[in-house]
Amino acid sequence: MNRILCLLLTAAMLLSMLSGCAEEKEDIPAEKAAEVMVPETTAEKKSASAFEQAQSAYGDLCEAYELISQLAFDLHNVWRVGAHEASKANGNFVEYLAPKLEYLSREEFTAGVARAIAWDSDGKKWASLSDAEKKSYMEFADTGFYIKSDYFQYFCISSVLNSYYLTGEIQQIRDLLKSAKEQLRELNEQDPDYALYGTLKKFYISLDAYFELCYSDGDGGAGVSFNQFKELRSAYIKEAQDYMGELGFELDE
Repeated sequence: MNRILCLLLTAAMLLSMLSGCAEEKEDIPAEKAAEVMVPETTAEKKSASAFEQAQSAYGDLCEAYELISQLAFDLHNVWRVGAHEASKANGNFVEYLAPKLEYLSREEFTAGVARAIAWDSDGKKWASLSDAEKKSYMEFADTGFYIKSDYFQYFCISSVLNSYYLTGEIQQIRDLLKSAKEQLRELNEQDPDYALYGTLKKFYISLDAYFELCYSDGDGGAGVSFNQFKELRSAYIKEAQDYMGELGFELDE
């Protein structure tokens, strides 16, 4: 009889323990249980990393596009004046040209003209000049347009490029394009089949060519006429907008 009672008590205790365990398990939220039971796979981690790489490259390309577009806009305006409105300046070239520039201040443009004179006419590097010499070149900035009257359009372009060089935006564009190129290389190594890689690469190639059209190692628009520059600029703008429309749908935050 005692043996039967012991067995019954043991069974009751086991049932009580099992019931308690079941109650504890029921308290765990389903979402939490899923996280514990299904860890992130290697493929999922790789996909997330590739997306972040693509998003970062896309951000650099978009920023580069904005800066190149500003440079191209100001080049277009100053080139148009050089080609069709030079006589309207009445000798006050800086005063006439500066308001035509959307993304450069008068002071920035004057410094660019002065740097162009120092190098093109006197063979002096801007960085080697004293503050007094730089000020002197800036005070007589208009003389550069007379000195370069036979190359008036070229000097207008050169002045804008020198201005953007001094503001640091030329280097900033270079750095952004370099960063995007490096990230695309890493993306391709990480996931050669990544769906957006081809479009990102085409966007980079287009922007690199757009920048080359504008800057050309300090000789912007070299080898093309004003009308050709206008047409090419419009084509690059359309390409960039198409790429951003396609990529932005997937990569914009």
